[in-house]
Amino acid sequence: MEKETSLFLLHQVRKEFSGKTIFGDLNLEVFAGDKIIFRGPSGCGKSTLLGIILGFTVPDSGTISFNGSPYTRDVVRKLRRSTAYIPQEARLEHPKAADMFGFAFGFNANKAQKPSDDKVSTTLIAVGLDPEVIRKKTNEISGGEKQRLLIASALLLQKEIILLDEPTSALDKNNATRLSSLISSTKELTVISSSHDTSWTFENAKIVDLS
Repeated sequence: MEKETSLFLLHQVRKEFSGKTIFGDLNLEVFAGDKIIFRGPSGCGKSTLLGIILGFTVPDSGTISFNGSPYTRDVVRKLRRSTAYIPQEARLEHPKAADMFGFAFGFNANKAQKPSDDKVSTTLIAVGLDPEVIRKKTNEISGGEKQRLLIASALLLQKEIILLDEPTSALDKNNATRLSSLISSTKELTVISSSHDTSWTFENAKIVDLS
């Protein structure tokens, strides 16, 4: 049987800032459908590693490949077309929740995925939100509601890969558990996330301890 090609392969990846090693000689293999969680305290490099995988940050040494191809500008562009990314703090200055939710669907690559109103309502309920939240102004909703709005939007993009940086930082335990259960149930979705929150977990999750 032919060996499955990994979606991501990181080999001997090393990153330093101001002479301090954030992580060194890191090896990681991710296959389609994997649910990966980077664990560790603040400052251990969880967000940096997500940035390296997305091609935003260049490692000091080591190699990275996507679908068997070493990172180049074209490979990274292809990767990003297949990926939804939710940073820990999304700096999107939108006066209305609907604008924030629909921002990603304004890009040409995503216009075909624009969901129906019924699909939006169903997904908002699935992440624990009242569908009426979409009618509010962004200054009327909480940080946790904003996080879940963006995650619902990311799920509706129907990408193959989703990257999440501290997705439960503004959520209580019940909502964090609800969200992780929802994402875990999407078997074909590849999820790479960072979190120090132990309520953020998946069935058969692969934990990468960066502490």
